[in-house]
Amino acid sequence: MEVFSRLLHSRFEQGYISFHPKTSGISLSHLMFADDVMIFFDGTEASLHGINEALDDFACLVPSLRLNLEKTNLFHVAFLL
Repeated sequence: MEVFSRLLHSRFEQGYISFHPKTSGISLSHLMFADDVMIFFDGTEASLHGINEALDDFACLVPSLRLNLEKTNLFHVAFLL
């Protein structure tokens, strides 16, 4: 999971994924608990594409670990500025 964490950090740093407005001030991109991952991003299609690319890259680097689509959820949270 350290590899995936580094992939996500690099995508945020390079601007492929944008921070969620509520987490940008502290540069919080994601949290990991055992084999669970929560990614905080701005909700744009471009950022979602960046996350998908990071997942694809991770699958190539560590082929023994796979994303379980049956256990995967995407939650959209509206926020007020």
